[in-house]
Amino acid sequence: MKSRKNRYAPVNGHRKGLIRNVLKGVLGTSLFLSGLLLISAGLAHSYHALMDSSLFKVRGIEVTGIHHLQRADVLNAMKVPRDTGLVTLRMATLAERVETLPWVKSAVVRLDLSRSLVVEVEERQPLGIITGENSHLVDGEGKLFLSVEPQEYPNLMRLDGFSGLGLKEGEYLPLEPFESLQDLKSALDRRHVMYREGRVEGFHWDPVEGISFQLMGVSPIVIHLGSNAFDAKFQRLKRIMLLLETQGWLETVSRIDLDYKSRAYVEGTFPRPGSS
Repeated sequence: MKSRKNRYAPVNGHRKGLIRNVLKGVLGTSLFLSGLLLISAGLAHSYHALMDSSLFKVRGIEVTGIHHLQRADVLNAMKVPRDTGLVTLRMATLAERVETLPWVKSAVVRLDLSRSLVVEVEERQPLGIITGENSHLVDGEGKLFLSVEPQEYPNLMRLDGFSGLGLKEGEYLPLEPFESLQDLKSALDRRHVMYREGRVEGFHWDPVEGISFQLMGVSPIVIHLGSNAFDAKFQRLKRIMLLLETQGWLETVSRIDLDYKSRAYVEGTFPRPGSS
């Protein structure tokens, strides 16, 4: 009788080879993944080390355009700690923080080639002080941007008469008095020195009568201007004052109403013609 061959031997050998290949694949994949993790950890460490280096730190902060503000005010608003990384900064966010300061009309924050932050500030320009229940600085857009004590700004024109309107910081002056204030400031700055010499006091606004003030001298004179054409009215006032001084009547005048197109009403105690 012939011996029978083991018909399962080739199958068993093939199976063992397959298992060896699988084990080799698993081992190779494990080694690859381990290497990849090591490389990733090394890159992450290098990245953080690079970010922590001085090459990616804020070198300094330059602030331009400030006159009423202090540099410290801007820095405190920005809230950028020392040695802050450049990649964490958002320039638009920093500018928005600076613009929360009452004096700031607009701000731009940029990074220059030396890795310094440059903050370009445009400050508000005050037209004067508006006084109602409280006093506020008003800017060229009519915004009441800062609560103040009038004595803090002796060189600014003060306009009162706004009690009862409930004006608050951050609000805007009504259009009519704002336009009158603009025209009045322009007329005073362009032609007339009496305000700068301290002869004008007590600007007052009335919704019906417009603007009036006191002209200080030996005796104060109430000057009524109305709501417009201030430049022409101030020129007329100068001629009237010269005439009154020439006649020696200046001390007898109590009120001058200039709210007319080409004339004025002068009120006072004048000597009768022929009296000594």
